[in-house]
Amino acid sequence: MDDFLAWLGSQEEQNSEQALFHVMDALNDCSVDPAERVLVWNDGKRLSISQTAQRIYTLSNSPVPHILSHVVSWLEMHMSQKVSMNIRWNNLRL
Repeated sequence: MDDFLAWLGSQEEQNSEQALFHVMDALNDCSVDPAERVLVWNDGKRLSISQTAQRIYTLSNSPVPHILSHVVSWLEMHMSQKVSMNIRWNNLRL
């Protein structure tokens, strides 16, 4: 717990928070193609997770490790929402 409290307010925490904002803004209009394991950008580009992180880095200059972490979190959240919606839809059709 002490490590976490020390991290709060640190430069590292600020970098992570900035990266989070950049990732959320950048991925706002993206979708996911799970079959091909790519993120589909609104300009039609189909990028892997690492390519997506590089693209966001180019736009934001946030640290790549923070970007990667937040992209993976975004994917987990995005995919869990899709699964949840599919389960609810299937339950409604029964």
